[in-house]
Formats: sequence, structure tokens, C-alpha cells
Amino acid sequence: MRFLFLIFWLSLAPVIAIAQSAATLIADRISVDPSGVLVASGNVQIWQGDVTITATEVRYTRDGDRLTITGPIILDDGDRTTILASEAELDADLRLGVLTDARFILDKRLQVVAAEISREGDRYTQAHKIAATSCHICRGRTPIWQIRAQRMVHDRDERQIYFEHAQLRFFDIPVLYLPRVRLPDPSLERARGFLIPELKNNTRLGFGLKLPYFIPIGDHKDLTISPFFTSKTKTVEYRYRQAFRTGDIEFVGAFSDDELLPNESRGYVFGTGRFDLARGYELTFDIQAVSDSDYLSDYRYSDLDRLRSRVEVGRVQHHKNVEVHLSTYHSLRSTDDNSTIQSIVAEGIMEERFPISPRFGEVGYKLSFLASRRSSTLGVDGPDLDSEVDGFDVGRVSFDGYWNASHTFKNGLIVEGAASTNLDVFNVRQHAALPSNITNATGMVAATLRWPLMRKTSQGGHTVIEPVVQLAYVDGTKNLTPNQDSTRVEFDFGNIFNPSRSPGHDLKEFGGRFNIGLKGNHLTARGHEIAWNVGKVIRTSNPNTFSTTSGLSGTNSDWLIEAGFKGTGGMELFNRSIIADSGTIRKSETRLGFGSEKTNINASHTWLAADAAEDRTISVSELALTGDHALTDNWTLSTGLRYDFRTETLTQAGVGARYQNECIDISFSASKQFTGVPSTDYGLKIGLRGFGSSANTPAATHKCGG
Repeated sequence: MRFLFLIFWLSLAPVIAIAQSAATLIADRISVDPSGVLVASGNVQIWQGDVTITATEVRYTRDGDRLTITGPIILDDGDRTTILASEAELDADLRLGVLTDARFILDKRLQVVAAEISREGDRYTQAHKIAATSCHICRGRTPIWQIRAQRMVHDRDERQIYFEHAQLRFFDIPVLYLPRVRLPDPSLERARGFLIPELKNNTRLGFGLKLPYFIPIGDHKDLTISPFFTSKTKTVEYRYRQAFRTGDIEFVGAFSDDELLPNESRGYVFGTGRFDLARGYELTFDIQAVSDSDYLSDYRYSDLDRLRSRVEVGRVQHHKNVEVHLSTYHSLRSTDDNSTIQSIVAEGIMEERFPISPRFGEVGYKLSFLASRRSSTLGVDGPDLDSEVDGFDVGRVSFDGYWNASHTFKNGLIVEGAASTNLDVFNVRQHAALPSNITNATGMVAATLRWPLMRKTSQGGHTVIEPVVQLAYVDGTKNLTPNQDSTRVEFDFGNIFNPSRSPGHDLKEFGGRFNIGLKGNHLTARGHEIAWNVGKVIRTSNPNTFSTTSGLSGTNSDWLIEAGFKGTGGMELFNRSIIADSGTIRKSETRLGFGSEKTNINASHTWLAADAAEDRTISVSELALTGDHALTDNWTLSTGLRYDFRTETLTQAGVGARYQNECIDISFSASKQFTGVPSTDYGLKIGLRGFGSSANTPAATHKCGG
């Protein structure tokens, strides 16, 4: 870069001058002193590639090709780096030189105050005697945290920051000294190094520090290792992720050697994956494995009491669906015998529908198979096929064909018709009370009437009421089969008008039935919404296939009632109950949600009456509550609990507090588990913002006074 020919332009353009290279200089006044030094003053701006400098005065000396710049100086190096200084000595390309009494700002998040900053080409920026922080700084006030160091180097290409002889200070109190430390700059998303540590204390496991370490392995995979050592356990947690062109996988788990089970290795692994296959098929898998039944609860990794591993291949198209999956199950409940539960289950479904016309509806079919295996070699001997479960195995192949159509009249009346046929072939092994081969065939016909009616209110709201009646009849062979896949039948408005309310093929609902329902919705002028559904099933005979608390037992079912409210202020309330004609509540679920800018609350209450057919010898009445509230822009409090009304005791309880601003994120949690072996957990996390990618970092919420 040379400024010599600027002199020629002085007589033509005393305000603007252009150099021979790609650099551009603009100033209020440009002159050449008797010694030949070019002097530009007054609102000086220089552009060289991505670098822009704003200053009060610039003096260019041909000898040495140097620029002497007088501040205040603002140097923008692209869109990520800004340097503020009082004086500077730079080469004409603005790549090499020294800036004194300077402040280095990286990605508008991390700022470094230094006695001197030197630029070494496009890659390195070096600072001496520095104080670095991402906190909003006010004159005369100490930032929450800062790093003091003798020397700092920023590698722009690698996006790394190196500190030498560094002190970490909180409120200017030294808490940690490191001879050398490397941290990612704010733009780097995947940097090798330590993540936010966490202090944890558990009454059974002791007090310790969890220190995650992140290891990127190329651009498409990484590994996070988190050692957690206390006086009672030595645990290493891990997470492995890898992305492929057609999918991704993730595995999380831990290994432990503790005093809870001395001389035994403990651990768990959970894995998930998804891959796109040829012709639109997709492969997914889930893996769940654990060394012993108490490990997950001891370390608070999960509340699961039954593990399922599964691999599935499927494809979903507009008129066709195909899926095949293989699952394994393992129970962690002390009351379960894993040799008598279905440990391996294979299942496949292929279904397709064919539209005929708008008037005549559509037809379709479904082919399916299911095979289950128990590891026990004992056979079943006894009349009660569902309760006396030993080692019998079952295979099933089924065909379902159906037709349905719908027509809407001018007055809004909707008429629907449906018919279906089903064929099931079972193969049963190790069951003394049943033959090896069983075949069942059933058929169903149904007719449904719906008449939605709407009325507008004078205030601008409207009400919609829809009565629904359905007449259905199912008949066929009634050969006895063991019930494996329909042991729990839910009665709700998702299936009250379905031809079959059973989730599987093992349970059939024979006979004629009259399903009635009333749906309603009211929307006020202010935007509040109230919805309700009421339904009941009336049969010609008692099917004797449903449990008492399912709501479907007997000739006439219980009343199914659903009601919900949604307000404009963020409140939602919903209840679904099954109530007998006598008024006895069989099952009830109530959910309450409230969400606003500062407060979120979610509460639910569950009531289940005792029912031996559903393995529930006593009734269940439990409340679950979670919530958080933002006290200020920085402070958030949270809580959660589970309360058992039957025993009048808490089963779980926890509280938490979080403080976050533009430079720090601190969270504290405390929780207690009262069931099983009682234990209490405490956790503390302190994260320093400004290093590594922080897309969710909040802006500074305070301003300096004066």
C-alpha cells in the first residue's frame, strides 16, 4: 500500500483520498507537512478489506510504510471483532501493529481490557495485562466475574482464546489460578474442553463434582465424558453422538463402582437412532439396558420401571403404511417375574386404503402379525387364562378388511356407514388349557348420525352442539384366546364410536350396541373457550370382557364425561371422568395449566379406583405439580412435587433457583425422594457466558447510571 499519489489528488479532492491498494481513506482535512508526512484529521475513516478504522487523526510515513493513529480509535475486523484504543501504530495494510490503552470486543459478548494489543496478520490478536469478562461493566463497579491474565492470544482461524498466568475472579476475589488455559471464542459451537461443572450432593452417594469434558471427533461426531467421584461412588457418565448422511445416532450411559453394591460393576446405556433407507423407508431403534433394577433410581437417571428396546422399519405413504418392529422387554419391578412376561415381541403391519368416490367412500385392508415369547418353560394349567401366566408363547396372523362412507345433507345432517371383517389365526404353545391352533372370524356393521348445530350470540360469540348416535353390531366365532395385547382398554372420545375399542386382536366386543354422545363447544366474544363431551354405550347383552373400572363393563357402560376450559389469559383446565350410574367415580384425570410471560404452572390429579383385573389392589389418588416463576428479569424460581392422597404423604418434592444475565448462569436445585429408599439430592451449576456459542444468552438488562 502506498499513499504517495494522494498528493496529486489534494488539489482536486481535499476531503477524500484513495490509495493505490484496496485501501480507502476519508477525512475532513488532508495535508502533507514539510517532512513529507501525510496527515489526515477530523472524522477519519480507513477501509482495507474487512477492516475498518475510525479515528481522530492518521499520520502516514512513507519510510517504513507506517500509520500513526490518534484516538479515540475504533477498529472493526469483519463482523466479529472490535478494538477500541487511544493510540495505535500499524502497517499500511492494517494487519500488523500495536494499539495501546485498548479494549478488545469479540462477537459483542466478550470484552478484554488491555494495556496493549498487537495485531499479527489476519489470524492472531495478542493482548498484554488483560482483564476479560462478558459482564456489562459500569464505571466504578466490579463485574461479577473476570479473568485477569498476563497475556492473551486470540486465534481467529481456530476460534480459540489462550490465557497465560490467568486468575478467575468473582467480585474481584481470586478463586482459581491457572498457568495456562484455552477457551473457545463466542462463535465456536463445538470446541474440545471442559463444559459447565456441577456440584452434586446425594445423601446415599455423597458429595462430589461432575466435570463434563467435550471431545469433538471430526465434524459429524462427538463424545462427552463426565466423571463424578465422591467418597461412596466412582462414576463416569458419557454421551456419544454421530450424524450420517442418512440419519443419526445417540448413546448416553454411565459406569459406576460404588458402596451401595460393593464389588459389583454397575451401569446403564440408552441409545436412539434414525436412518433413511431406500424407497422412502425409515429405520429407527431404541436401546435400554441396565445392570441392576435399582441403578437408575439410585443415581436419578430415570423413573422407568420397565425397559424396552426396539428396532423398527417402516414407510408411511398417503394411502399405504408398512411397519415391522422387534421389541424386547425387561421389568425393573420387584413384583414382576421377567421369565413370565413377554420378553421378545415381533410385530408387523401393512395397511392400504382405496378411495371409491365421495358418495361411496373407500375400502381398505390391514395385514398384521404378532409373535411373543416368554423365557419360562412352564406351561399354564388352570381355567383363568389371563391371571395364571407362565411360559406360554403366542403367534398370530390377522386380516382386516373394511368399508366406510359419509354423506352430508343440506341441513347439516351427516350420515356415516361402515362395515368390516376380521380373521385371526393363533398358534399357542405351552398352554395346557388351550389348543395349539385357534381361528376366529368376526364381522361388523355400523351406522352413525351426526348433526352439528351452531348458534351465534348477540355479544359476538358462538356455540356448537353436535349430538351423535351410532348403532353397531359385531358377531363371529368366539373361540377362547389368551389376552395379551388388550389387557388395558381406555374409554374416551377417541374410541367411543370405533368398531372395536380394544387396542389389539385378543379381545372382542360381540353383540349389538347403541353408542350415544353429545359434543359441545362455546367460544365467547372475549376468546374464552369451553368444550364438553358426554357419552354412553348401551348393549343388547353383557360382553363380560371388560374390567369394572374401564367403564365398559355390564350391559350399559358408565358415563364418559370430558370438559375443558381455555382462557385468553393463559389458563387451561381439562377433566375426563368415568362415572357409574350410581355416581361412583371409576377413573378421573384433571389437568390444570397456566402460562404467562413470567409464570408457568402445570398440575394434574389422577384418581383410579381399585381393580384387581388391572393389577390395582388399592385405589390411587395422586397430585403432580410443576411450576416456575420469573421474579425478575434475572431470577427464576421453580418447584415440583408429587403427593399421594391415599397415604397423605409426599412421594417426591423439589425446588430450584436460577440466576442468569449476559455473563453468568447459576442454578441451584434440591430434591427429595420419599418412596423406596429415601434420598435427597442437591445440585449447583455455575456457567460463565461469553465462551463458546451462546445463542440464548440474554442481553444486559441494566444500565449504568450518571
